[in-house]
Amino acid sequence: MPVLTTRREKKLLDSAQGGGKLVGGFTTGLAVIKYLVATEMPVGVSRVAKDLGINPSTCFNLLKTLVHVDLAEFDPIEKTYTAGFGVLELARGFLDQEGLTRFFRPRMAKLAHENR
Repeated sequence: MPVLTTRREKKLLDSAQGGGKLVGGFTTGLAVIKYLVATEMPVGVSRVAKDLGINPSTCFNLLKTLVHVDLAEFDPIEKTYTAGFGVLELARGFLDQEGLTRFFRPRMAKLAHENR
């Protein structure tokens, strides 16, 4: 079972960020991308919608949009979706040495400061 972003997790994320307004469609779309990345086999709209607790029509439209921007791929014969190569493009800058350094440096500094 893939790691899911549930409605409860979304509420926790919202409260952890000071209660600021989050864009629901964006967070739901990201949850779908994370789901596709974590899923080992192609999945249909109904499975994604059920597992994420979102409306099937909304899920279909999100998946259609993700296919359009290469973040998901659609198999028209099986009617299933998988993560697309666009996900790799998003991760490429993060995965190089400089990206990892930019990511970890402030977190390591914070950790060092908190544990003096």
